[in-house]
Formats: sequence, structure tokens, C-alpha cells
Amino acid sequence: MEETISKKDQQKSESTTSIEVVEKVSPSQQTENLNVIFEAMKQMTQELKKDIEEMRQQNKHDIHELRNNIEEENQRMYEKIWKDQKQLREELAHFKGKTQTDVEKVQKELVETKREIEQRM
Repeated sequence: MEETISKKDQQKSESTTSIEVVEKVSPSQQTENLNVIFEAMKQMTQELKKDIEEMRQQNKHDIHELRNNIEEENQRMYEKIWKDQKQLREELAHFKGKTQTDVEKVQKELVETKREIEQRM
């Protein structure tokens, strides 16, 4: 219990007793310090501008690459669709031709059957 009280007292004394050290700086030293800070900020600004420009260039490159990829993919899809349509047209033409041939055969058979029936009568 006593330790708790002493710790609290110590914390109070630390928080209430703060010593501020004020260093007197001459105006020329203040100017020098500000110049150093200003130069550092200028350098940081230049580095940031350089980084931003590099990012812009990279973005332009990425966008160009993406457009090329999209165009290539579109071309591949167009060619595939065109080939598929061509194949389907050929299959349809073959099917129509086969169907037409089958219809003609059935029509001939009907005509022959009709003749045979007429001859029997």
C-alpha cells in the first residue's frame, strides 16, 4: 500500500516539475537553420516531383500495355468467332444439302409408289 502511494506521489512530482531548457539562438543562426530546412524541403519537393513523374510514365506504359492486350484478346476472340461461324455455316449447308437430297429421294419414292398404285388399279 505504501509503495502505491509513493509511486503516485512520484508521478505527481514528475508531472508538476518540468524544466524547460530554452536555448538562445542568434538571428543569424535562426536564418541559417531556416535556410537548411528550406533547402531540405526543396530537395524533398524535387524528389517527390521526380517520383510523381516516374509514376505517371509507368502508368502511361501500363495503360498502353493493357490496351494492346485488350486489342490482341479482341482480335483472337473475333477470329475464333469467325471460324466458329464459318464451321457452323458449312455444317448447316451440309445438313441442308443432305436434307434436300433426302426430301428428293422421298419425293421420287412417293411418285414411284403412286405409279405402282395406279398401275395396279
